[in-house]
Amino acid sequence: MATKVQSATPGTATGGATLSATISGVTGGNTLVITICYLDSNRNTTVVPTTPTDSNGTLSVAIAPTCASAGVSFSCVGAAIYYVPNANAGSHTITFTPASGAVYGHMTIDEWSGLGSFDKSSSSTNNSAASSTSGSSGTTPTLTNANEIVFVATALASNTGLANAGISDPPTGYASLYADQDTAVNVGTEIAWKSVSSTAAVSATWSWTADSSQFTSQGVIATFVDNSPGGSLPLMGQQWY
Repeated sequence: MATKVQSATPGTATGGATLSATISGVTGGNTLVITICYLDSNRNTTVVPTTPTDSNGTLSVAIAPTCASAGVSFSCVGAAIYYVPNANAGSHTITFTPASGAVYGHMTIDEWSGLGSFDKSSSSTNNSAASSTSGSSGTTPTLTNANEIVFVATALASNTGLANAGISDPPTGYASLYADQDTAVNVGTEIAWKSVSSTAAVSATWSWTADSSQFTSQGVIATFVDNSPGGSLPLMGQQWY
């Protein structure tokens, strides 16, 4: 199975112009997976978020939908997953600049060995309704390979917020990579992963604590081929991105 080598100290922004994090000592040829859960203060719901920059390479987009505005009057909330395949050795500083306005949120960077190509056909996104107490990543189509690594994330925003929103950490069937439960000062965040050994469609569902304020969430999911010993390689004739 693909192996997580290390995780960077998560980046956090509370109203700045950018959100960034740095990972050091990367082994050349490994894959970096970057997950961002954010608030855009200008409520720009018609533009796909700007792809972050890498000081030592180039990011590719796994899933980065426009952010969701329902129920949060002052901003919109979004989640996105990016990756750096065949990463250069050394340090990488990833910087995210919102499409407009100031940014609140969290960024994680995880280095993986044995992680193969992104399965473009299997990414999905879902926006939950305002005032909801749960949300999902959406459900993928049938996976292309039996052995894949699945990454999911949800971003949760509130008009007033809670110090502990009680977001499921992790969602059922997953292992947690990162969580921040405070929706009073930032965007609530939960990021997780799992390995699968069948081609069945996958999804994740989160729940959280209800309060008197309105909630908006966005969940995302992305899958990658497991190229480690015991994993599976893409079949001949398949196209990978």
